[in-house]
Amino acid sequence: MDIVAFYREAARDSRGRSIATIWAYDHAHLEATHDYIQELFPLPEPSAFVADAPLLGPRDILEFKQDADLRARLRKSLDIMLHFYGFARDANDAIIPGPDFGVCADNWLSSHNHNFRRITRMLRCLTLCGMHDQAVAFLTALLALPPDQRNIIGQETINYWRRAAQP
Repeated sequence: MDIVAFYREAARDSRGRSIATIWAYDHAHLEATHDYIQELFPLPEPSAFVADAPLLGPRDILEFKQDADLRARLRKSLDIMLHFYGFARDANDAIIPGPDFGVCADNWLSSHNHNFRRITRMLRCLTLCGMHDQAVAFLTALLALPPDQRNIIGQETINYWRRAAQP
């Protein structure tokens, strides 16, 4: 799949979905469906879980870095996932726990949750595609969670997140 064409709504993924279709998923669908995160946040390495996931190539990375519209669309994907995890943006564009954080956290903030891998993928994709500031903002919000919640996540996962957000 051509990830840039997919992001420009000129191509569909291997399951026939457009990016708009995935963007329209409700929280239940985002949680229950396990093959869309690779489409929204592709990486250069093959997915261990979705054999036909698109790969982010050097040309794709360059296009995202050079094209403000592509980055705006990637930010939309990020905002959808932030909402899913219960985060929001404040008046200064910082990422903070939103009003539904507690309800949303019940769906993902548990030991060894698969969403931790999704977050790692998101942070790395954002960093690779020229949106390091957004990766850092999300990581900062995650690290600002209260100690009891960070303990659920665990130091090993936090270390993965930190590495994923390094330029």
